[in-house]
Amino acid sequence: MKSQRRDRHPGRVPMRVRLLAVAAAATLSQAPLHAAQFGSGSYRDGLPTSNPADSGWAVPSQITSWGPGGVPIYSPATPKFKAGVPAVSNKWWSGLGWNYWGTQSSGLNSVPNYALPLSFMAVPSGAGVWQPDQPSILRVNGGGTDWMAGTPIDGMEFINNGYPNSQHFNFYDQDLIAGLEGLVSGDPLVAGYSDWAVTAEWTGGGSTLQMTSASGSPYFFFKRTAGSANARVEATGGLTVFYSAGNVIGVSVSKAAANYRPGTLHHYLLVAPSGVNWVQSGSVFTAPLGGKGFFTVAALPDTSNATVTDYAQYAHNHITDTQLSWNYNDATATLSSTFSFSTTNQDTGATNQPTLSAVFPHTWKGNLNNPVNTGYAYASPRGQMKVVKGTSYTSNMRFNGLLPVMPVASADVAKLNGYVNDVANNAGSIWQTPPEGTIDDAYWTGRSLGRLASLISIAEQTGNTTARDKLLTEVKAKLQDWLSYTPGKANKHFAYDSKWRTLCPIYDMHYACRDMSDHHFINGYFIRAAAIVAMFDPNGASWAGQWGPMVEQLIKDPMNWDRSDTRYGFLRHFSPVEGHSWASGMAFGNGLNEESSSEGMNFATGVALWGMATSNKAIRDLGVMYYANQSRAIEEYWFDVDQSNHPAEFKPPQVGIIWGNGGLYGTWWTAEPRAVHGINILPVTSGSIYFGRRADQVTRLMNATNTYQAKYQGLPAPSAPGFKPLMGPLEWSDLFWSYQAVNDPAGALGQFNANPSAPPEWGQTKADIYNFLSALNTWGKLETGVTANIASYQVFNKGGIKHYAAYNPGASAVCVSYSDGKSMSVAAKQLVVDGGACSGGGDTTPPSVPGSVTVGTRTSNSIALSWAASTDNVGVTGYEVLRNGAVVGSPTSTSYVDTGLAASTSYGYSIRAKDAAGNKSAGSPAVNATTLAASDTVAPTVPTGLAVGAVTTSSIALSWSASTDNVGVTGYQVLRNGAVVGTPTATSYNDTGLAANTTYTYTVKARDAAGNVSGASTSVNGKTASASSTTPARSTIQVENYSSADPRITKVAGGTAVGTTADGTWIKLGSIDFGSTSPIDFVLNIASGISGSGSVTLYRDGISAANKIASLGVGNTGGWSSWQQVAMNLTTPTTGVHDLYIQFNTPYVDPNGLVNVDWIQFR
Repeated sequence: MKSQRRDRHPGRVPMRVRLLAVAAAATLSQAPLHAAQFGSGSYRDGLPTSNPADSGWAVPSQITSWGPGGVPIYSPATPKFKAGVPAVSNKWWSGLGWNYWGTQSSGLNSVPNYALPLSFMAVPSGAGVWQPDQPSILRVNGGGTDWMAGTPIDGMEFINNGYPNSQHFNFYDQDLIAGLEGLVSGDPLVAGYSDWAVTAEWTGGGSTLQMTSASGSPYFFFKRTAGSANARVEATGGLTVFYSAGNVIGVSVSKAAANYRPGTLHHYLLVAPSGVNWVQSGSVFTAPLGGKGFFTVAALPDTSNATVTDYAQYAHNHITDTQLSWNYNDATATLSSTFSFSTTNQDTGATNQPTLSAVFPHTWKGNLNNPVNTGYAYASPRGQMKVVKGTSYTSNMRFNGLLPVMPVASADVAKLNGYVNDVANNAGSIWQTPPEGTIDDAYWTGRSLGRLASLISIAEQTGNTTARDKLLTEVKAKLQDWLSYTPGKANKHFAYDSKWRTLCPIYDMHYACRDMSDHHFINGYFIRAAAIVAMFDPNGASWAGQWGPMVEQLIKDPMNWDRSDTRYGFLRHFSPVEGHSWASGMAFGNGLNEESSSEGMNFATGVALWGMATSNKAIRDLGVMYYANQSRAIEEYWFDVDQSNHPAEFKPPQVGIIWGNGGLYGTWWTAEPRAVHGINILPVTSGSIYFGRRADQVTRLMNATNTYQAKYQGLPAPSAPGFKPLMGPLEWSDLFWSYQAVNDPAGALGQFNANPSAPPEWGQTKADIYNFLSALNTWGKLETGVTANIASYQVFNKGGIKHYAAYNPGASAVCVSYSDGKSMSVAAKQLVVDGGACSGGGDTTPPSVPGSVTVGTRTSNSIALSWAASTDNVGVTGYEVLRNGAVVGSPTSTSYVDTGLAASTSYGYSIRAKDAAGNKSAGSPAVNATTLAASDTVAPTVPTGLAVGAVTTSSIALSWSASTDNVGVTGYQVLRNGAVVGTPTATSYNDTGLAANTTYTYTVKARDAAGNVSGASTSVNGKTASASSTTPARSTIQVENYSSADPRITKVAGGTAVGTTADGTWIKLGSIDFGSTSPIDFVLNIASGISGSGSVTLYRDGISAANKIASLGVGNTGGWSSWQQVAMNLTTPTTGVHDLYIQFNTPYVDPNGLVNVDWIQFR
């Protein structure tokens, strides 16, 4: 297979990669700059002054023609940052600070910036504002393609000389232009930034305007910092004002379908300072800011008054800082990431005020907690984003461990040694010729280091010290050559660019410096190789002490964790709220991109292993943080494992490249399906075990990719399960065997053995592939339900039998404790599987005694306690609260509220700590506390009006009228069939986890702070929907299959659609299941030749104003057979099962009615 690296060719969509001509290499002009020393290593302090080359390394001829004026390969574009603001790249807003593409249609150099769920682009008068919530799918149109017309793709059609038509992008347009009256600015500058927010600054016309935006925020915060101009917001599409209250204006902006995107309707809130009113003149709104000088534009999820009020109250809490902090808890194997906002209210000056922020699916799905605390949501290119409210939120992720090498099975030793020796004893196999360029290229050197590092770790396991030491000598020599610079050295070193605060590899033929791309990919191979040396070289600790300071520069370059080290940008390649890295440093029209997600994981693996090898918890935790987040992002955004994030019209099973506004089924160099999937598998190492987290999806992805590959090769479509072209002796088949092995290790190993002539992928060897397959076949699949108190662990499960693995990177033996009670003693520098229990049965050291037990708030029936945390040699997992000597609570935090107590009664409390091994500390010194007198003995009134709301096949929604109390109602008890199932504080509850087609009886009781409980309400019965009788709202619903309809309705188009939709006609679609989360919008497939227009209105459970959930304006589509998809947001969130009514209204008379309707789908 040809090159697996990427050209960074400009263009709206990377539909095909143009082949670059090759010119003769230029002579290197070296500036004899000094070496910056880090231990025994060093880098060059400054860049070469011209294109480097040597015999065998060629510079593409176009290399100096990309970008305005020509940008030399080792001179990135000039940063557009305000004086004193250090430059940084690879951020979602890099379309703002990178002067690369030249003048755009706006007259500026800016391209769109995707601060999902919003996006913006700089224009001379301020910021163009857009919500990228509608996908465009590339379609087949005759012999070519376009974005809207023609036949929808099936995901397997290949056109244009083999390039697939499988792309989805939520293209940028413009709903609003927000700025100041009279502002005419050149390119804005980056005036400041934080972990996921940026402030842009425009200057012109006597004014200076700053706008702050943050990834996830629905707000754009504007601040006039010079001049006295009024705020100005212009709508650039169809305008409707749905809310007007002085300083708060709600507007809806519609856009007709364009040749590259569907029609849209977006809602916004314009908020001026208190006491300042907006003035409307046509499509323009102005506000005299006076001395206040600030305003805000917000994207709204709906137009209800409640939403307007909620969003308006936070609109002036301007974000001034965003910070990510993280910690890995060894005892619980939990990564906790906290996302914090600093805000200042521009009206009052108050700080630390709450804000709203939308979180991505990898944060609200599948983790140990869901931080979402509102009902708001947005559609986005990454799927549904849900909104949190507050000054911070925390995401807790389980980490299933990381080993430096897959554990070798004893039966494989001889075979593995043979494979290892095949490389170690053949000089040509050690440093093999790469597919392009020379071995002196940084990327291909890194790939070679990676494959040899894997062999070293295997040889260590098999006791093949001769091969291990020979390969260690080779790897150390190559690492040391690259990790050091002396003046005059022409290549094979790293050079520091102070302009962008980065290390550039010299040489690199993939534009790592010019485009600030792929640094984590390249550096990850060097770092992992260094970690393997530190772990498995007999003198590894000494080597790491000498060369480690320079290795850490390679970590800091793309992923600096140390805010005090300003030589590098903080977490430059990593996007905290998006949860993954961006490979490209500068933005395209579709934003940033990343192709090889698995090479990002290789970087995370290398960083975590280096931290383990050097006992550096900060670096280890950095690697764990990146590994845990990126693995979940891959599941959600590349592989879409739950099939809920990619558009329904996008048929391929995954994308090869994600972009800021979408994804592409392709690569930078080919459209071949095995490359699309394979580039997101390589390199296969022990770090690849993350694929096993969702092993249930492997078969689906593999079957689809096999089908696509057959189509690509011109083979007949697979007609039997055994026909799998990826499994045959193709180059890269070893990657797919490895991916298959996390779900079907026996089958994958069988393919390996059946295809002995299949060549390994260039960066792999038969040894590392065989060991990966055989280890999973021997020990079983990844077990995600059991954790250990050491990060370098793994648990496997074969046929229900668990196998426990752990590596001890330390200098003395450790006891590894697993969450299911297993313990295992592991000697220093050893990898053990199913080892013996720790002496004494495991960890026998108890935690320290909790200190400083303090009594907090007391009521007549409760006492609050807090205490100082204990410590433990392994880790504290929780505490026990003893009341009068008996355990009454087992919190994991250092606080507890003891409830259900008697009034005016004294209690004695003691706290003891416990660890994973079950050791418990002695109890803390007892403290006494007395409950307050029972001043309230009056129970609340009985709740009334209990009613059943939305039902699904597994849930029933309830609501009731509030009770009253002489002091105050604090909550309610919901009883199902006489047993308490919920204790909400609001007057509603959604009972979940129910059986389909089943009747349940409910009552509700109220309670107050004193513990008084009311009598039960009148009971009501609720019945869940039948699983077989409902239609999912998010499916394609054929409207001709209606339950009932107005008698004037007829079926047209051969019975596949409804027509004669005259004014007032309707159809009913029975039992539509909207699920437990409301859709954002709906799509209608319609055709119309009417000479006029009208509306289509949706109702639930009957046609009345109270039941209306959405309305859509429609008109002529070009004919009664010219089908067009139109979309509209829901104005009323809808969940549960409802009868759906669709009503048609038009003042125009046509014998065919208003429209023909084919289908409807909610999203």
